[in-house]
Amino acid sequence: MTSYFWAEETEIPAGNGYKLLGTEHLAVLASLIVLVAAIICLFRKTSESRRQLIIKTIAAALPLLETFKICFLIRIGHMGVGYLPLHLCSMSIFMYPVIAFSKNRSLREILSEISYCTLLPAAVSALVFPDWTMYPMFSFMNIYAYLWHILQVIFPLMCICQEIAVPNIRHLWWNTVFLFSVGIPVYIFDCV
Repeated sequence: MTSYFWAEETEIPAGNGYKLLGTEHLAVLASLIVLVAAIICLFRKTSESRRQLIIKTIAAALPLLETFKICFLIRIGHMGVGYLPLHLCSMSIFMYPVIAFSKNRSLREILSEISYCTLLPAAVSALVFPDWTMYPMFSFMNIYAYLWHILQVIFPLMCICQEIAVPNIRHLWWNTVFLFSVGIPVYIFDCV
């Protein structure tokens, strides 16, 4: 299995991945639930300045992780249009830095609402039903995918703890506008 650590999916023979909702996958999901709960509990006990630093660090980490993945794929000769950050979950690399670094409270509120109403469920769905199970459990792309999506789960939860995002049913229309203005063009691009 470790010989495929740096391999891209087309280089991995069938049968080297893991089963969707199999023992390994369920163990990872259980571990991630415990990890998220522990991180949020610790986050709530930290100082205000440290919370801001953590939120900014996660927001900056996502675009950096995506850049590293793209550079890695270019280096091994497997970068393709399907790996471009044009999926629903990938919208976080554009939105989370704005939420973390913008001084515009209204913009932060709108984007953080979208982050927990739309991007958080998308990230949870990706973790529960990953499309990367062809990779061995201990491989770069598998580890990257879990790290990438768990950060997308943690960030909106931290925004709620920080009251950057205050859930309000009257704001659900923001998510509809987002899905139509961003989701539909990205979906069309992905289909093409």
